[in-house]
Amino acid sequence: MSRSIIKKSLRLGFEIFSGLSVFIGLLGYTVRDINTSFSFLTCFLLLAGAYLFTAAVTYFIYKAIICRPYRTKIKGNKVVIKTGDIFEQDGWKVIPFNEHFDTIVDDKIIAHSSLNGVFLDEHCNREDVESTIQEFNDHKGARTYPLGTIIPYRDYMLLAFTHFDENNNAYIDVTEHECCLLRMWSSIRKSYAGKPVVLPLIGSGITDIYGVGEKDDTDLLKCILCSLKNSKFQTPSSITIVLTPDAMESIDMNEIRSQY
Repeated sequence: MSRSIIKKSLRLGFEIFSGLSVFIGLLGYTVRDINTSFSFLTCFLLLAGAYLFTAAVTYFIYKAIICRPYRTKIKGNKVVIKTGDIFEQDGWKVIPFNEHFDTIVDDKIIAHSSLNGVFLDEHCNREDVESTIQEFNDHKGARTYPLGTIIPYRDYMLLAFTHFDENNNAYIDVTEHECCLLRMWSSIRKSYAGKPVVLPLIGSGITDIYGVGEKDDTDLLKCILCSLKNSKFQTPSSITIVLTPDAMESIDMNEIRSQY
């Protein structure tokens, strides 16, 4: 449940409730008109309940609008943008890693709260992942990979997405960001075998993108869609971009709809 949506619902609910209260007051009605024997506490509880009911209705309406999936087509590919949990989706799920495919979740190399950390902590066998990465290392003869490299693991695609600086901060250059996404689509095309592909909002979170002013969530989503448009990737299945409620709320979907 998104805290920002709750806060906005409470604020909007209060504005609606206040407006209705003023309107009813102008008509000359009060809570005591329901029953003249009501005490002050009873009147207060009735008003508080009415406000909470208004806020709850506002919340569900607002959430339904914000969380409504957006469907489009890009170069013949069916694309769905929606809120949800990426781990509950069917198909290949893309999980960003750094260029070394590190698996140390210690809030220094990988944060427990990051998508990468949640995947390693809760949705895989760590030893199996490390074994898969090691087999890939042995086959490729490398330990550092070009950004955009994909390592398939069960129904996941592990993506080399960022560099690490000397302080273990994840970063990527703006020109590399574009090339990485294009290489990602090329790598997916070689491995996806016709299954649906599911992506998070790649680049959000704690990743720094150098060489450009701060990219907001709208910019990051546009980068993913633009890279798909400029790639050679085509699939009969769907491509789903799964967003958190906070991310969906922050994205200018009118701008996305007008361009895609």
